[in-house]
Amino acid sequence: MRFVGKNLLILGGSSALGLELAIKAGERGLLPLVGYRDEESLEKISAKLYCQRYEAVWIDLEKEESWKDICEDYQIDYLVDFAHTDLESLITSSSEKSVSEYFQLNVASRTTLLKDVTKNMIKNRAGRLVYVSSTAASRSNKGQGFYSSAKLAIESIYRSLGIELISKGISSVSVRPGYLNRGRGEEFLKNNKIDESFITSPEDLAETILFLLSDAAHMINATEICMDGGMNAQK
Repeated sequence: MRFVGKNLLILGGSSALGLELAIKAGERGLLPLVGYRDEESLEKISAKLYCQRYEAVWIDLEKEESWKDICEDYQIDYLVDFAHTDLESLITSSSEKSVSEYFQLNVASRTTLLKDVTKNMIKNRAGRLVYVSSTAASRSNKGQGFYSSAKLAIESIYRSLGIELISKGISSVSVRPGYLNRGRGEEFLKNNKIDESFITSPEDLAETILFLLSDAAHMINATEICMDGGMNAQK
């Protein structure tokens, strides 16, 4: 795979998926700018990537100054977005305050971040945005109403950016993994029997994302790609 750019900003970089992508991106000659929110996240990154070339960058969706500093210090060629907070609750039992804060953080604040990052990319007239969504965006389970709604809203923002900015060399794509054997998905799989052909590994997801960042995928823009082994295509 060939890459025009070098600097890859990873939101949610301390997650198992973010760390796996950082490792594989480094192997391809990219420089991972691995986002962390707090000291605990930074320690996870340092422990996993101790023998790899990378740069840890503080980024907090609640603090606009964090990403503005990054946009000033680096030319961002690629962005991969794993960041998302939890609000798995029945819609009828959630407080207005928790719902408002959830969408403010995951949708509104992220939109402001993306505006600044794409301005940074426009300077170089090149950039690639990859959002890691979920199959819950199209088919949610009980208790995932807010999660799936936020995922759909964010997908729409990424799609619109790809439409608006393709003439300036910036494109976007969202990936919808199914069941993942890491993080919250790992706990779910322990308690539920799922056909292994429907389970996505962090390694497979990272390789797919790298392909989508590469020069070969430049015509894939403003769309969503489902990566669940065909699970949601079945009745």
